[in-house]
Amino acid sequence: MCGTPVVMSQNVRIGDYLEGFEGIKQFPFGDYHAFNRSVDETMNKKVNVEAIKGIFNKTIIYDKLKSLYLESMLS
Repeated sequence: MCGTPVVMSQNVRIGDYLEGFEGIKQFPFGDYHAFNRSVDETMNKKVNVEAIKGIFNKTIIYDKLKSLYLESMLS
C-alpha cells in the first residue's frame, strides 16, 4: 500500500487479484532463477496503489469467491 514493487510466489493466492499490475510479479514456487528475474523486472517500477485499493473491497472479493465456489460446484 506504499507503492513498493512486490515479488511473490505463485502459491500466494492474493496474487490472483494482482495479476497484470505493473510492479507486481509472480514466479513459480522454488524457481530461484525466476525469482531473481522477477526482482530485476520489478525494480524501479511504479505501483498504482489506488487501482489496487479499488479491487480490495469486500463486495468485489465476495462476488469473486462466490463465483469460484459456484463454478466448482458445477464441475
